[in-house]
Amino acid sequence: MSDVDLKLYTFTEPRYKGYALKVDLKSDKGMKMVLGKDKVGGSETTLDAVRRYGAVAGINAGGFADDNKTGKRFPLNTTVLGGILGPRAADGGRQLQERSAALYGDGRQRRKRTFRRHAAGASGQARRTRRQRRLQSGRGRLVELDL
Repeated sequence: MSDVDLKLYTFTEPRYKGYALKVDLKSDKGMKMVLGKDKVGGSETTLDAVRRYGAVAGINAGGFADDNKTGKRFPLNTTVLGGILGPRAADGGRQLQERSAALYGDGRQRRKRTFRRHAAGASGQARRTRRQRRLQSGRGRLVELDL
């Protein structure tokens, strides 16, 4: 029995052709979240990660901030991988919040406000949800998914 059912839809119009993949996970073994080159700060294309793991499909899960000094890329959102809160989110997002203001030019104020709201929810402040507290304390159930 497979851990996942896949159905591919094709859309063809005179000026474009598109695809949509419907994924029905039968168990938590049907997917896996990975970082670029399997390390914080690593980067690779989604297709490279799919090939590396021998997967049938991949999803680019979010945005990244580039570190101009090192060339590394860090996830903008809170990242939990293997039950561990990502290092940039663990400090309340302060380092990334400062970096995002420096990186985004004209859109920086909007992005900075958005990230401040997000960082406040992921930090140690009272606004955290019960689930966030459980995940950060290691008592929550984290689903580790396999490709």
